[in-house]
Amino acid sequence: MWARREECRNIIQEVWDGSQDLNSPSGIAARLSHCAENLSKWNKMVFGQIPKQIQKKRETLNTLVCRDKDGNLGSEINVIRKEINELLDSEEIMWQQRAKVQWLGLGDRNTKYFHTRASDRRRRNTIYSIMDENGNWHDSMDEIAEVAVSYFKSLYSTSFPTRISKVIDTIPTKVTEHMNQRLIQEFTREEVEAALNQMHPTKAPGSDDNQSAFLSGRLITDNVLVAFELMHYLEHKKDGREGVMAINITPTRGLRQGDPISPYIFLLCADSFSSLINNAAMNQRISGVSICRGCPKTTNLFFADDSHLFCKANSQECQTLIDVLQLYEAASGQKINADKSSDTRHKKYLGLPSIIGKSKVEIFTEVKERVEKKLAGWKEKMLSVGGREILIKAVAQAIPTYTMSCFQIPKSVCDEFEGMMRKFWWGQRGQESKIAWVSWKKMCKSKLNGGMRFRNLQAFNLAMLAKQGWRLISNPNSLVAQVYKAKYYPHGDVFNAKLGSSPSYTWRSIFSGLEVVKRVRVLETMEEGESSSGDARSPLWKKLWHLNIPPKGQYSVEEVEALAVEYGLLLAKEQKLSHIILESDASIVVSNVTAVETSGRLGHVYQGIRGLLSSFSSWNIKHVKREYNKAAYMLAQYARQKEESYVWKGVCPPMVAQIIQEEGLLV
Repeated sequence: MWARREECRNIIQEVWDGSQDLNSPSGIAARLSHCAENLSKWNKMVFGQIPKQIQKKRETLNTLVCRDKDGNLGSEINVIRKEINELLDSEEIMWQQRAKVQWLGLGDRNTKYFHTRASDRRRRNTIYSIMDENGNWHDSMDEIAEVAVSYFKSLYSTSFPTRISKVIDTIPTKVTEHMNQRLIQEFTREEVEAALNQMHPTKAPGSDDNQSAFLSGRLITDNVLVAFELMHYLEHKKDGREGVMAINITPTRGLRQGDPISPYIFLLCADSFSSLINNAAMNQRISGVSICRGCPKTTNLFFADDSHLFCKANSQECQTLIDVLQLYEAASGQKINADKSSDTRHKKYLGLPSIIGKSKVEIFTEVKERVEKKLAGWKEKMLSVGGREILIKAVAQAIPTYTMSCFQIPKSVCDEFEGMMRKFWWGQRGQESKIAWVSWKKMCKSKLNGGMRFRNLQAFNLAMLAKQGWRLISNPNSLVAQVYKAKYYPHGDVFNAKLGSSPSYTWRSIFSGLEVVKRVRVLETMEEGESSSGDARSPLWKKLWHLNIPPKGQYSVEEVEALAVEYGLLLAKEQKLSHIILESDASIVVSNVTAVETSGRLGHVYQGIRGLLSSFSSWNIKHVKREYNKAAYMLAQYARQKEESYVWKGVCPPMVAQIIQEEGLLV
């Protein structure tokens, strides 16, 4: 909201051009304080009375309209209307920022909704009473503040840790001298600017909400899949002389994710704890768990403060774990929460269940309730149709995504999800009955085909699981890939894997997703032709068949043909081709491409085509009659009837073989 006003920039510029020393922390702090004070005063003066300003402007507008009998006040009326619109925009942005509604973009013109959400958020965030460490409740403002200060002072005060050097000795050196020199370099203007541009415009600086892991190439779902496989093994282990066990540990002291110094807990402390566990394993004091022959042993799974430890269920290894934990507590100052740390049986790990029994529907009820809670809020009745669409796509359909990445959701649960979304879309609340004028299946089609492009949740679920299967193929050295290969396909690849005996529910789910990948592979090796896999031009074949060319019918023939030429040239440029020959049966497209300048609705498209052509060493475009283009026409008609993609290499597509032979092109 402030950024829309030039005065805001001037205030900031004036403060930072001041006399305070920028080379000292105190000077920077002084300028920040001065800048905040000046901006606060300016905000109160300019934006503090927006509703009153809007009301006053409207009264002025009404007066001018009543006086404008002969139409001489038109310019003044237009000025007032423009000022009212600017004030309304500012009011909308102000309430949206206060409401913290990140999923609904600017321009929805729904100030009432933002105002209600902001008021509700303020009520929910207001602390009316607080309990101190002794269990006593306090409700006065001074007492609430005193308890809060005391709590955080205790939380962030040092416990004077000892034995730090003993822990550090177990951590291998990872930062080389060259890396260290780069790390201690001063920040450049470009680096600061890039960091600022990565921040959300209405959020405080912090870690990315979409960050899936703290290491490159690692996903949070990797930990979930490995943990579930290990817990499935523990749950079904009935034989053997030695038992195995899993422990979940949770610290009582520490820093929450998103804090300015969170790298301390997530990198330094976690790394030191991991090093202690690995050191104990190297010295054969902890054995870890291996679920089958050839499977790597797992001693720990760490992600933020959700940690699993695995060892044999005997007194020696249990004592080793106790010694490691005590050493870690003494060195880091963190304390293990004995109430929350326990046997992981029937517990969750990273928000997902560690064990799934026979009742799948009951397990996923929590996800369904979260979706229902988002859609059943009374405030959503104030949303426009566009707002409801965005809420369904950006919030309701996004909630199950994490769960669907690891588990196959039962069809009945997916149907309930879609039922809730369908009722919300058509404005049905509670038990009232409203007509759904269009089937949900059609609503899941693209907007070009008359739908709203909502997700088909069952298909999306299978796609997410197929992605996990593809990760097992593309990342064979990852821990999750090694675990699954050792258990389910030790002597082959994932495509030839069997479901096996007593498989885990995660493997059952991924196996269902793999059927999608297998069907794609089969389609590539159908009798129509040889697969293009292994061909150096394989990327070209795939991109040719996936060009995003709009269908005729919704667009004019000229527009479709022109866009086809443009997309084809972009693909040719990406493939680094130097000589281009274009043939088109649309004479108007050929004429406009070769023209010096083209005006009209598609002028910018032809200008882009000519710009692309200039980047090639040589090019030629010519018009051909429709009857000379029968093969391409037949292939296009065939493609419209099929949802899958086909590639023929070394053989002629059967449906056009006769046409090509008649034209003398088949040898």
